[in-house]
Amino acid sequence: MGFNAALVVLCDRLDEIERDPEFGKKVANAIRENSMPEKYRRTYITGQTQVVCVAHADTAQVIKVGGNTGSLVGYGLSRNKMGKLEVVWEPEPEKETP
Repeated sequence: MGFNAALVVLCDRLDEIERDPEFGKKVANAIRENSMPEKYRRTYITGQTQVVCVAHADTAQVIKVGGNTGSLVGYGLSRNKMGKLEVVWEPEPEKETP
């Protein structure tokens, strides 16, 4: 399996997305950058979208979306030993604020 990305799209900016011939390239680059260490990440792509998180396809990504943004709440395992979908949720550790 590969990796999955969770992406928030601002629906009121769809007209901009339609007119942008580089949009696909921008999304692909942002997803790749979101897979890098946090200090190298770029969150927004021209204010139209946000890559919330990227994780292996066997991992369930629990996110919340609201206020034109999204955030990672936690992760869960998506398959049990019998191959059935089973989400075992683990919250994302709190980040220290300076």
